[in-house]
Amino acid sequence: MYLVTAIRIASSRVIDNKYINMYETCITGYLEGLKNLYPDASIKPNHHLSLHLGDFMQKFGPVHTYQTFVFEQLNYLMQQMPTNKKHGDVPSISKHYEQTYTTGRSTNTA
Repeated sequence: MYLVTAIRIASSRVIDNKYINMYETCITGYLEGLKNLYPDASIKPNHHLSLHLGDFMQKFGPVHTYQTFVFEQLNYLMQQMPTNKKHGDVPSISKHYEQTYTTGRSTNTA
């Protein structure tokens, strides 16, 4: 139930200090319970990162505003950049974004 409660809090559209504290209590309780029930289980990077989510909610607000979608868009833009797999003179992401979305065309000529 700790995990379910932590996920519900983290997924909410409105967040305040009370809910952030509840999230931190729940996620810590979940991880402690995990280690008690499964002593051989290892803590994974996502478990560790979940402990920092309270700090992110404190600084940036509800999680839905900075979820994966924005980062997936950035990955797409970087994949479209014409680098020819070479280092050196690579166009900036902002310039590529501007050229792609103001003209409607990608600068990728390959």
